Amino acid sequence: MTAHTELEELRRLVDATAHAVDRGDEGAGDAADLAARRWALQQRLDTGIPVDPAELLPRLQEGVSGVHAAETRALDVLRDAVAK
Repeated sequence: MTAHTELEELRRLVDATAHAVDRGDEGAGDAADLAARRWALQQRLDTGIPVDPAELLPRLQEGVSGVHAAETRALDVLRDAVAK
């Protein structure tokens, strides 16, 4: 989940550009168009990310905490497997 629609669009353009490039010569026109759109969006975002820090930071903390919990559980499983 992304915090802002422009960031979602940037992610979509990055993925679509990669897919077009993977198609080689057949996707060259699409890749150029997508890259130009992505560049324009990146320039707009460079002036300031349109996300309220009060919204972003708690979500970031939640995500990092979730990763930490998952890694801790995985380490416990690994320790149990090695101990057997």
